Amino acid sequence: MIYLGTFSRSLAPSLRIAYMVLPQALRREFRALQPSGGCTVSRFEQQTLARFVSEGHYARHLRKMGIMYARRCAALCEALLVIPGARIQGEEAGLHFLLTIEGKTEAQLVERAAQSGIPLRGLSAYCAHTKPDPATVVVGYAGLPDDQVEGAVQALRQAWRL
Repeated sequence: MIYLGTFSRSLAPSLRIAYMVLPQALRREFRALQPSGGCTVSRFEQQTLARFVSEGHYARHLRKMGIMYARRCAALCEALLVIPGARIQGEEAGLHFLLTIEGKTEAQLVERAAQSGIPLRGLSAYCAHTKPDPATVVVGYAGLPDDQVEGAVQALRQAWRL
């Protein structure tokens, strides 16, 4: 199994540090094929991040962010579930969830939100070989400040005429 990831979303996009965890057998092959001097991240940034992780600061940061995002998600879901015909799925993981509004089409939800300056994508944009639930949009909340949750839901209700 190979693990790939970055610290861009959990710390800062400008950090631009990625990682790859390889099994021992693949590590040898990778090192043999890897060009020398190909690292674009400064040693200072690498060592600073290593210290941040090894001293437990990264784990504390993730816990703090997890609590903050869980609260934001709960508040947003609670406000959205007041909408008649609203159903939410997948709110227990990630920084987004699926919102279905009965009686509306996906196109209506996406287009009317866009007309009000609210960027939403329909679930069908993520489905290549299956047909998604009708009238389902993907709601991301990472960039939504806590004090704007109620206003955002009111703006969606107005855009959707609900």
